[in-house]
Amino acid sequence: MIARVGVAVGLVVTAAQMSALAQKASPKEIECHAEATKRYINDFRQVGAVSQESQENVVVFVNSKMSYEAYYHECLGRWNSMKIR
Repeated sequence: MIARVGVAVGLVVTAAQMSALAQKASPKEIECHAEATKRYINDFRQVGAVSQESQENVVVFVNSKMSYEAYYHECLGRWNSMKIR
């Protein structure tokens, strides 16, 4: 099951980066999407103990979509504040 989580995380990263590129984002926006994605993935937390179902171990991870948005806007805010100086 852990391998499946890795594949899902890889798909999330790819989707976020492709979405940013499809909208012709600025290089800084792309960097902020990448930073937010890394931080979002690092924030996944295991919920409960590993359970055994049939022949597989099941691990449940959680995270919040709001975290990704907050990380992205925080990054853009840092960049915008540096640009004003």
